[in-house]
Amino acid sequence: MDFPSFVKAVGIEDRSVLVHCSDGWDRTAQTCALASIMLDPHYRTIDGFLALVQKEWLHFGHKFADR
Repeated sequence: MDFPSFVKAVGIEDRSVLVHCSDGWDRTAQTCALASIMLDPHYRTIDGFLALVQKEWLHFGHKFADR
């Protein structure tokens, strides 16, 4: 399986990464959430997914109403 580079860096090479997007509202949260789902089986459960949505979108003020 060919992992995205950020997942490989964190999960396999044990490196830190910085995720930043100039418009940040969508792509940063999507990228971080995807990495969390791929790296941690907890986020593949219902409770974990709910926590992930809260952590990556709600706490950072994602503009759901505008999307």
